[in-house]
Amino acid sequence: MATVLKSKGLNGLKNRLNGPLAMITKARGQFSFILPPNLTIGFLGKEVILPCQLTTETISESISIDIHWIFEKSSEKINVKSYGGKNKEDMQDGRYQDRADLFYNELNRGNMSLKLKNSQISDQGKYTCMVSLGDWFDELDVELNLTANGAEPAIALELYKGQGIGLTCSSSGWYPKPQVLWLDSKGKPQTEKAEATNIQQEPGGTFNVFYPSTSPWLPPFIIILLLSLCLTIFLVYKLIQSYQTVSQSVEKKNAIKAEQEHLNHAIDIGRTTSQTAVADLQKRSARLTEELDFRRAQCLAASVILDPDCKHPEVTISESNRIAQLKPPTAGQPVTAPFVMGKEGYAAGKHYWEVKVGDRLDWELGVLTQASRDKAKKEMSVDSLGEEFWTLRSCRGDLFSGKDKINKIEVSYSVIGIFLDQQDARTISFYNALLMFHMCSIPIQSEEKLFPFFSFGKAAEDKDQSPLEIIPVSVTVHSNNFQ
Repeated sequence: MATVLKSKGLNGLKNRLNGPLAMITKARGQFSFILPPNLTIGFLGKEVILPCQLTTETISESISIDIHWIFEKSSEKINVKSYGGKNKEDMQDGRYQDRADLFYNELNRGNMSLKLKNSQISDQGKYTCMVSLGDWFDELDVELNLTANGAEPAIALELYKGQGIGLTCSSSGWYPKPQVLWLDSKGKPQTEKAEATNIQQEPGGTFNVFYPSTSPWLPPFIIILLLSLCLTIFLVYKLIQSYQTVSQSVEKKNAIKAEQEHLNHAIDIGRTTSQTAVADLQKRSARLTEELDFRRAQCLAASVILDPDCKHPEVTISESNRIAQLKPPTAGQPVTAPFVMGKEGYAAGKHYWEVKVGDRLDWELGVLTQASRDKAKKEMSVDSLGEEFWTLRSCRGDLFSGKDKINKIEVSYSVIGIFLDQQDARTISFYNALLMFHMCSIPIQSEEKLFPFFSFGKAAEDKDQSPLEIIPVSVTVHSNNFQ
């Protein structure tokens, strides 16, 4: 479902609100909306912001501001929040009392967004932001979808089943209804009967999942160990039998010695086989755990856009505010580090975004404080920034976290995932988003609001002039993400 920008005139606004308004003539081109992402995604029980932002930087205090947020549910139109100016009392439906609010301090900067607290399943649907500024009127539709990450799946061991060991996986608190899938030892989906999955909806609208299965890799591992043990017992028996006749002849002594050497070799082979199987299982488990951590971070995707007012003069930004491109270099141009900042900062919580760097050899991604952001904007340089600056840097293809060089394997690093945790670990982590593995994490010792940071590094030395692009993250919640 896409976000649609529509202009319907004053009559549409009257009909939507069922209330009287003074006659207003729409003035085309005076103001316009910034198109938000196609879909706004929030988490159940958490705060979610429905975006409604005008392109203007300043609205004169002499212009009257009239804002109405309407939620269409079935045939009912609910007044979520109405603002008619500083001297008028705000109006709203009782179901949204103390839950819906506006950014009053940012109205004169064109931020008409709605802050919705303690989100509920019944809040899902289409919202309309209707704005009147003097003799100008327009409206914007925003579609809200909600999701919930359930509890970490718990796997329990049951009795033996057929040729394997019975396992059950259970979890609760998911929304929307999840899908369940087991992976085998090779990482491929394991076929199971659909009716074996038990998914029940809770009173609050979330889902519980109970899913039985059989582990396919443990029985072969046990068989290997048993065969090794049987082989060892058999060879030891043969060795004892040979020693009973050692006094008969020198030839038999030599045969016993040869058989003992054969026994030792067989034991070594059995031990090596067992150790290899264990190491392989441990490696697969570590890889799945790493992918699990990545997908958990990806489920916390944030809508990051670039700030056209906080960038280096050599950088241009697309109309969508998601692609930064360098201007064509000129002869004799000094080596610089062109940069651009994120428009919105984060003071708390967990946030994830992805940046496509392509085949560039020089780039730098991360976050910085409000003070460092203001200093970089004023000086048009990041060379003099202090310690409140946490990034992952690629210099001629080598990766650095601060001053420390990161071991790099020969794979594509064209898309970098960035996970900012200001709630628990207080770190910023970087991922190879294509192969879903963790690259590094940096501790953050700051309570200030942090802003996304993007830099082209030593752009003049880089033959590849690919842009830096913020990739919208498609959040699909499946329980197979946690296998």
